[in-house]
Amino acid sequence: MMKHFFRIPLLLGFSIILNACSGPDTLTENPEKSRTVDLTHDFSENTVYWVTAQEFELDTVFEGKTEKGYYYSAFNFSTAEHGGTHVDAPIHFAEGTQTVDEIPVEKLMGKAIKIDVSKKSLFDPDYQITVGDLTAWEK
Repeated sequence: MMKHFFRIPLLLGFSIILNACSGPDTLTENPEKSRTVDLTHDFSENTVYWVTAQEFELDTVFEGKTEKGYYYSAFNFSTAEHGGTHVDAPIHFAEGTQTVDEIPVEKLMGKAIKIDVSKKSLFDPDYQITVGDLTAWEK
């Protein structure tokens, strides 16, 4: 069983950054009340992949003390692009359009809100947010 988890850089794995705020106008009226939230998930043997995709594989090249007593670790990994947290670049569906590395990072960031339904889902793990939850948050 693998004990290591990897966060893959933006070009391989996709890091979603959101500005979370407590109300509809918080970000524009009170930018100091906003915060950045990294929604990236680790790649591991538990990562969910598209059904035809190769799953995450990790090979330990070296981990431990070298002959001179220094600690060193090195790993090789391979994974399909359609697994875990990722982005489908426009080129995935349209020839001649942007690849992931051509998408400006500013286009991968944006405003967000947090609607806390944790109490409602405490006893119902399949709870789905409702229109009522959204309208209650708006009020």
